[in-house]
Parts: sequence; C-alpha cells; structure tokens
Amino acid sequence: MFLIIATALVAVVQQAPPGLVLLVDNGSRRPASTLALRGAAAGLSALLDGREVRPVSLGFSDSVPPAALGGVRARTLRAELAELAAAGHTGAVTIAPLFLGPSGGLRRGVDDCIAALGGGGPPPERAAA
Repeated sequence: MFLIIATALVAVVQQAPPGLVLLVDNGSRRPASTLALRGAAAGLSALLDGREVRPVSLGFSDSVPPAALGGVRARTLRAELAELAAAGHTGAVTIAPLFLGPSGGLRRGVDDCIAALGGGGPPPERAAA
C-alpha cells in the first residue's frame, strides 16, 4: 500500500514547482510515529531524485523529547513555515499531506498554519494524491 501512496504522491509533487517539499502528517506523541515520518520523507526524497523533503506534523510531535528521536527534535508545520518566513525563504514550498483519506482537520490545520504567517508571499503549493 505504501508503494501505491508513494507513487501517487510523487506524481503530484512532480507537477508542483521545484523547491522544498514539506511532508505533513497529523502528528503523534509516540517517537515511532515521528521516526516513521522521517523514513517516509527520506523515501519520498529518493523517489524525487534527491529533492529536499522535510518531515513535519500538524501537532503533538514537538512534545517528544529529542533524545527519543536520535537527538533531533520533531518539527510542526507551523514552526517550519514560521522559520522559513523568518529566514526570508522565497523559493517554492509544496505541502504534501501524508493522510490516507479526506481530512477536514488537515485542511483546517494547514490553513491555520498559513494564516498565522500573515501573508507576505505566495501561498505554498498543496499536493494531494
């Protein structure tokens, strides 16, 4: 099943402008979930010929101690977008959700994160497989 999802996601992301991809899941307080998302992001990057894919969550994962995540803290979509904006990032950003079905929570969560930035540039592309 992962191969089918990955193939569909790759096809959609390849249609987006070149640039950074944020692979977004709902998030979890379980370290294994964050580590799995990181693995999925690395796999997607490989399928996209090395395009940068960052694993981020809508919430929860940033409460996992970095020690449980190999010393690297988890990132939320809101924090990642805020950091990109603060750094003056001007390249394309594609938000690629890693969900298995329609999710109103995902749509609202992504919209809330983008709205929190207060504009200042084109909105990120959204990839949906």
